[in-house]
Parts: sequence; C-alpha cells; structure tokens
Amino acid sequence: MSNLPRQTGGMKLKHLFPELEKSEGRLIASFGEARLVKSLRGTYQLIGGTQADRSQAFEWISLFMHEIVPQVLAPGDNQFRRTRGV
Repeated sequence: MSNLPRQTGGMKLKHLFPELEKSEGRLIASFGEARLVKSLRGTYQLIGGTQADRSQAFEWISLFMHEIVPQVLAPGDNQFRRTRGV
C-alpha cells in the first residue's frame, strides 16, 4: 500500500540532496574543476579550477558570452580569494 499524501508531505528534497540548499546561483557551464555560475544577484562568477581550466573558460566566454565579465574566485590558503582576470 502506498503512503498517503499527509504521511509524506513533510519530506523535503533538501534533506535528500543537501547540496541543493547550498546553491549560490545557477550553473552555466563547467570547465574541468572550474564552474561558471550566475549568482542570485545576477553577477557571473568563475569558481575554482586550475589556471588551464580558467583559461578554457575565458576562451568559451569570449565566444559565447562575450558581454559578461565574470568575477574570478580562485583557490586561496584557507578560502577563495577574489581576484580580477586570470
């Protein structure tokens, strides 16, 4: 017998997939370990990856999204540090 709606109404996807709750925005594309994300504020961020990954991302951006200038969040010592460019 299946569960009645009132029995399963309290189940949330965020409990099954915790990474959904941590969303900082919408994933546009990924390049190796680098991710191009449109933040909830409407800005674009290039997060993580190696120098080669970020170079590949900037090449793709120049071809398909040339109107944006992403903020680059590169790996730092303990946290991501904000940098400009590659």
